[in-house]
Amino acid sequence: TGSSSAVTFSSDTPDICRISSDGDVELLNRGNCSVRAAQAGDSTYLDAIEGTFTFFVDNDKIDDSVDNCPLESNEDQGDLDGDGIGDACDTDIDGDRIPDEYENRNGMDPTNPFDRDADFDGDGFSNLQEFEFGTNPRVADTDFNNNGIPDIVDEKRALAIKNLPTILITLLDSDEDRERAIKSLRAILITLLDD
Repeated sequence: TGSSSAVTFSSDTPDICRISSDGDVELLNRGNCSVRAAQAGDSTYLDAIEGTFTFFVDNDKIDDSVDNCPLESNEDQGDLDGDGIGDACDTDIDGDRIPDEYENRNGMDPTNPFDRDADFDGDGFSNLQEFEFGTNPRVADTDFNNNGIPDIVDEKRALAIKNLPTILITLLDSDEDRERAIKSLRAILITLLDD
């Protein structure tokens, strides 16, 4: 039991949500909805009680428990690639393993999963391979040694490997040199693994 005074509700964010006269929350716009509940004190419970509850509203009228993009408004619940992430918040709408941002930047269609297999520059590397290698899908790469890796990537790897012995020797020297060597080794490993 608590105070005999009624609990009142109000919205601290009336542009996002408001409280109707019967206490229901009406969602108006996308954003953070902040609802304040208050109960005045009385002769039994002298202290007034007040609390605020804030929640994000995407305003698409889809219950967040089943919404495939609970932080983005998407009433149609579109999910082109069927991965359970709605198109409104999916960073790879077509599911081709190439991010939409990369596809848009390089003149691809983020809704066409088959452009991953295309070879825009005719160099023998698919658009997906170009993305994975970090090369430009619009500029032809060479592969003179026919190892299936663009020569520019081979060169970066060779340079990283060339520097490896110097770094390993430095690791055996002083603590200060060792820290610098570890940072260099980490950079080389990232280069080798990323490409």
